[in-house]
Amino acid sequence: YDDYEGRILSGDRTVNIAGFQFDSLPNASYIFGESSTLEWDPRNYKHIYLGRGNNLLKTEDNGLTYDIVYAFPARVMNLEISRANINVMYLVTYESWWGDKKIWRTDNAGASFTDITPPSGLLIDHLWVPFDIAVSATNENEIWAARTSQYGNTNLNGKMVYKSMDGGNTWTNYTSPTLDGEVITNIEHQKGTDGGVYVGTRRTVYYRNNSMNEWALFNNNLPLSSMSTKLVIKYKDRLLRNGTNRSVY
Repeated sequence: YDDYEGRILSGDRTVNIAGFQFDSLPNASYIFGESSTLEWDPRNYKHIYLGRGNNLLKTEDNGLTYDIVYAFPARVMNLEISRANINVMYLVTYESWWGDKKIWRTDNAGASFTDITPPSGLLIDHLWVPFDIAVSATNENEIWAARTSQYGNTNLNGKMVYKSMDGGNTWTNYTSPTLDGEVITNIEHQKGTDGGVYVGTRRTVYYRNNSMNEWALFNNNLPLSSMSTKLVIKYKDRLLRNGTNRSVY
């Protein structure tokens, strides 16, 4: 799937790439935190959710037709479906550059949503900073939220990553001094681990799980400065892929 349509890769460089109709493209931007993900229903690869404008859309025929699942007061960005309970979904909305960013949760597959944004007293300041989110594969109530500044020099020391164990009803600050000076760009949970999550930054990658009190650098063989735009896990081959401004690692 790309910015224009769906693509069918042949696996053979001598055979042309074929295409298929996929008209309702997700919100997209070159700015961190201002793009929507494509989120697949774990039960059916033709069932896809995406954010387009202020609407959460769903297709059940791989992009030929779409239905509006829910209309929000702001643009729909990152989506995460819980594999522990597929009726639970989390998503982020983006009203405007300086507008407050929000995190939402549904327990009924999108029929209704609840605002679960961490309180301003916990975020402290810079409420305009977007979020990226990740949800546990085994517990639909365990969620992480990382603040992904549109600027490279926003000081979010001590207030970068947050975690909830009750579906966003309450949050704890999951930042640590190791992250001071970093600007986070994305967060990814590794299924099959004890709460293992990676955060990509404008410089490198960090890792933390439930047994660790600090975030640890996860940067062996990366260039000294590698801006992570997207971390993607390929479980079949035990790979963590890091798309950066210096190629893919």
